[in-house]
Amino acid sequence: MRSVAWDGDWSRSQSFDSPDTRWWYVQQGFGAGHNGVDWAVPNDTPLRAIEAGTITEVAYHEVGYGHHLRWVTPEGYEWLYAHMRRVDVSEGQWVDQGTYLGPSDFSGIGSSGPHLHVGLRGPAPNWSVLNGYIDPEPRMTAIGFLGHGSPQPAPAWTPSLPSIPPNSLLPVALALGGAGLLLLVLSD
Repeated sequence: MRSVAWDGDWSRSQSFDSPDTRWWYVQQGFGAGHNGVDWAVPNDTPLRAIEAGTITEVAYHEVGYGHHLRWVTPEGYEWLYAHMRRVDVSEGQWVDQGTYLGPSDFSGIGSSGPHLHVGLRGPAPNWSVLNGYIDPEPRMTAIGFLGHGSPQPAPAWTPSLPSIPPNSLLPVALALGGAGLLLLVLSD
């Protein structure tokens, strides 16, 4: 899914409130549901603020979120980005919508690979359900940080061959190696 919060068109790799029974996740009191949405962004993807607000936490947790940050909007929404390579903003700093926050990664023990974990708490969180987290996708869509409709998997890569003029068989033979040259000779 495209977003101005990150570069590229990346698929959702884990949905909000999907079953999550990793021992450290349950041990931290998050329960058995996933408290955010994971996006399959590759390492070093530049990450930007979804909304303007004040940075309230910049931290590193070896188990769990790894390098992460939180910020609160003037309306009281608290955003969380986790599993970053590093955080390039400071606590107390005001960030505008679209401000660069740092690059993506998969920091934190338990992270299954490169991705961005996006969490959101509303202005009056219900702490008894998923530690106060709500599904961030509706708000991301409402403020224009996600495309319209449900996120779709990224299209599979399909290799394509370059177009070669019919009278130019030498580049094809070189590209295919000796076996290709033999096939071209046999087919003439």
